[in-house]
Amino acid sequence: MSIKRLSAMTVKPTTATGNATAGDVRATKTFSSDADVDLMGSVPDRGAVIITPSGTNQIAIPDGIHSGSVVSQVSVPANKVLTGTTIAGTAGTMTNNGTPTIVPTRSNITLAEGYYGPTTTVQGVPVDASKVLSGTTIAGTAGTMPNQPVLNAATGHATALNSSAGQYTAGNPNVRCYLMPPAGYYDGATWVAQDQPAIIPSNIASDVTILGVTGNVPKPVYVSLPTPRYVQNFNGTSEILKSAQINVTGQISISMNLGSTYNNGVYAYLFLYKNGLRIGNPDGYYSNQPYPGLAVGLSIAVNAGDVIEVSARAESSSGGATVGNFLITNTLSSPTNASNLKEGGRS
Repeated sequence: MSIKRLSAMTVKPTTATGNATAGDVRATKTFSSDADVDLMGSVPDRGAVIITPSGTNQIAIPDGIHSGSVVSQVSVPANKVLTGTTIAGTAGTMTNNGTPTIVPTRSNITLAEGYYGPTTTVQGVPVDASKVLSGTTIAGTAGTMPNQPVLNAATGHATALNSSAGQYTAGNPNVRCYLMPPAGYYDGATWVAQDQPAIIPSNIASDVTILGVTGNVPKPVYVSLPTPRYVQNFNGTSEILKSAQINVTGQISISMNLGSTYNNGVYAYLFLYKNGLRIGNPDGYYSNQPYPGLAVGLSIAVNAGDVIEVSARAESSSGGATVGNFLITNTLSSPTNASNLKEGGRS
């Protein structure tokens, strides 16, 4: 029989007291309590845990025993946080600009740095499309103004809507031609035109140019002596009363009135010449009746440059001759102007 010494023996108690539970003791450690002896703890040993905060939810810290666990630092840029707001102990510095209405200009607008509220607006830009050139868009509005140089690139001119001619101002003898252009943009090199079939050389007097068209119609012959001329010759010779150089080739008409100055039966004589040669009645025309007495008229052929003269005399020194209503015309058009006629006698 073997007898062991008591000092070499481990005596395990069979009973214990205490109120600890497994949830109060680190895992892997044993304990005894009123419940039992040699019980195993269940509290996990977490060691050093790094806890990362969430921006939306709370983070639950795991149960257990921690040794050196930390919550990760939250880096908050203050300029990204609205002023008046603090995150993780960092006060925001972002400027609160509120909800302004921004009015556009012709230049870019640089907005102040900071926060703008949800009702911040950019004021609308009303654009009249008819005032904006076609092909151009302003603030989302496409222009509708016709671009005449583009529309009329083939011809170089737009067709006028209407035309008229008249005096520019009262009392101004000059006549202006007016063309109504179609609406749109012009570049200063695009013409406005309208067909004018009547403006042709055959409708315009020679030496006259209308809108760049020079006429080829000979100017009408027209010369007159509206005021009666009185002649009293004592030597029986004739006096030239009127002379005109004709500027056309064709037929002209000559007319006038001849009368005796005194109602005493003395005859008055009238003679017509072309280039110094007598024309009409070879013996001349005569009347002893008071003016306007005899109406003289004839038609002759002329060439440009011919000189027509009229002369008169009285039968004797006791009488005189009166000639008036002297008129030279042709049948090309109504008499209009005597400025093209050369006054004077034969040279």
